[in-house]
Amino acid sequence: SATTHEVTPGVEILTFHGAKGREWNYVIVAGAESGLMPHASAKTTTQKAEETRLTYVALTRAGSDLTITWSKSRNGRSSSLSSLLTNLPLGADSPTASSAPSPRTIVSSLVSPRLRDELDAWRAARAKQLFQLPHEICSDDDLERLIAELPGSTEELGEVFGPMTAASFASDILPIIAAHRATTSAS
Repeated sequence: SATTHEVTPGVEILTFHGAKGREWNYVIVAGAESGLMPHASAKTTTQKAEETRLTYVALTRAGSDLTITWSKSRNGRSSSLSSLLTNLPLGADSPTASSAPSPRTIVSSLVSPRLRDELDAWRAARAKQLFQLPHEICSDDDLERLIAELPGSTEELGEVFGPMTAASFASDILPIIAAHRATTSAS
């Protein structure tokens, strides 16, 4: 006998961890406040990194629409937007599909704004050296992919740029990424 899966209208409520590997058209992340995201119990570097990873999981489950809510006060105490979200392109207006942040943009914002700044500086210096525009050296999408994937070898870098370009860029880019990894794991 054949099995059928019925679609039942409704809402699923899950933890960030429980959402891993799943996707919905519409996702609402509620309570995106300091103390809840990351959770106040996360004290060590490892625990904070796990909270960041889980936030990424939650924010990237939306197939088309992501809504994030937070409160200015909770239980009679002042609260604020989670520090994990302060660099995301959030706004009061609902973004159109073309301006909504991609999962890669979300990941790069969670990983390190400093890493993006360092890669932007490398790209600008390389462009100046070669008398080109920065985006001719490396597109914004390629920078976002670098940040999302954090390649650790010329071969992994080749998956972003192709082998010849990776060989040319490796001596500049890989130390930047390695220094970021060292700083992230030490903090």
